[in-house]
Amino acid sequence: MKRRTLLHAGAALPCALAGCLDGIGPLSSSSDAPPCPTSSSVVGNADLEGEVRVQCNTDIESTAAADETALVPGERAVSLPAAATTFTLVNNRDEAFNGNFYNWHLQKHVDGSWHETVARRFSAAAGASLAPGGSHTWSLSIRNDGLERPVEPVTADETLELRALGPGQYAFVVVGSYGGEGEPWRESQPVVGYAAPFTVEGDPLELTPTNRVQDVARDGETVTVTVGADDPDRSVTVTRRTEEEAPAGDQRTTYVTESVYGNPLLRDVLAQFEPGVERVTVRTNGRLGTRFHRGATFAYEGTTFEVTAVDR
Repeated sequence: MKRRTLLHAGAALPCALAGCLDGIGPLSSSSDAPPCPTSSSVVGNADLEGEVRVQCNTDIESTAAADETALVPGERAVSLPAAATTFTLVNNRDEAFNGNFYNWHLQKHVDGSWHETVARRFSAAAGASLAPGGSHTWSLSIRNDGLERPVEPVTADETLELRALGPGQYAFVVVGSYGGEGEPWRESQPVVGYAAPFTVEGDPLELTPTNRVQDVARDGETVTVTVGADDPDRSVTVTRRTEEEAPAGDQRTTYVTESVYGNPLLRDVLAQFEPGVERVTVRTNGRLGTRFHRGATFAYEGTTFEVTAVDR
């Protein structure tokens, strides 16, 4: 049975990649189960503090207990280049599950930590309610073709068509709370999450620049990239840093290749850091985004980078 109610879906789209990247916390302690997040930072919500407890469905039979909600994957392993599976949230409690079905998370387990992989765009005011006994299914497909094009944020609550995902251990995560049908999920406590781990198999995802790059010029340790228009009036410079050179007390975001693909400007920067290159300047007429402010730091593949110049 599939019963849900959509609530006030708004038109604003505030959640691009820069606002939707938060790490996922501790791993499942079971040695036999696939790795799975057990807690999640509350993304983009100043009203809630701390972390959300995440219940992980690692049961091989993928079934929900008689009195508990579960997120059930259609497949535990999928293969590239054309992969597909489903995730069904089954509400077996006696209260409605309220959430935002556009606000799903796809996490990847890399080097002992969980990382967001897909940029999403949705209205924070959108909501959905899953009645007792009801279910909701997300259908996920991965097609790693046309990767020369920028990867756009995804806006979907049922059919998720994704690009630029490499092999590895993933978890699909949804969050919400219980209460009366239609209640705003952020206003009910506790907020809970449900996760379903699965494996993607296939060829590695290589980091390459977008087809928006018009020119690349190298001068010693510096590369200058021109994106889009012939006479861009904005630029950002990113410099490789050692741990000793990184600003003290910085709170850097760690990116994986999948999340870099979701930010075209960052992708065009990092794709130029070949051996011997210490700084990259991108000239563009496009938006620089809130992540690119002077002094911002981030990490990718064990290297720290700092935004050292911005001209808006």
